[in-house]
Amino acid sequence: MIRSALIVFSGFVLVIASAYGQTAREQAIIDRLTPIGTVCMAGEACAAAAVAGPAGPRSAEDIYNASCMACHLTGVTNAPIFGNVEQWAPRIATGMDALYASVFNGIEVDGVLTMPVNGLCLDCSEDELRATVDYMVEGSQ
Repeated sequence: MIRSALIVFSGFVLVIASAYGQTAREQAIIDRLTPIGTVCMAGEACAAAAVAGPAGPRSAEDIYNASCMACHLTGVTNAPIFGNVEQWAPRIATGMDALYASVFNGIEVDGVLTMPVNGLCLDCSEDELRATVDYMVEGSQ
């Protein structure tokens, strides 16, 4: 009798333990499949939330470091190296308006865009791009 009671009790413990383990495993699966973000559509209450962005204009040096340095530090695709007076002189001689236009419109050579439009700073304003060109010219004269 005691033996059969122990067998029943052990079986009961195993059933409870396996049910608990299965629940934890299922919860782990649910946790892995739960979306990490949400989509907010126009007109929904969440759409009124403020979008994080720059507090004001970024410095020309910050923009250069983030968007221009990759090419103008190494000379990729014949980009004039920042600080190299010899490479910048002919470009500066064309005038600031021509330099600004090359940033705004990009430069294409033989069908290849060697200077990307906006220098790859797609969220920069025209004023920020002009200031960055000025910064690069001042540092290369």
